[in-house]
Amino acid sequence: MFQRQPATEAGRDDALAATLRETVEAPRRAHAERLLRRAIERAELPTDCDLDLALDHMIGTLYFRVLVRRQDLDRPAIQRLADGTIAALAATRLPRSSA
Repeated sequence: MFQRQPATEAGRDDALAATLRETVEAPRRAHAERLLRRAIERAELPTDCDLDLALDHMIGTLYFRVLVRRQDLDRPAIQRLADGTIAALAATRLPRSSA
């Protein structure tokens, strides 16, 4: 029998979507943003890193690999994902103003 996932149901239920954003997404993004800000302070990421897009890179990669493709993450796979994500984050810059 087909079982619906909470993320799938959130696409149909605004109240569930809001609850998931408040209780799952927001706290995790806030924690990850603190980590990225520390990386910027250590000069591991550019000062103009687009944090919102960088967070999407981090979360989207794992989400797709684990939840969509249903692939296991062993240590080598985690290392490859981390290396690729770090490279993507270093290239994720805020748009320049066109003034």
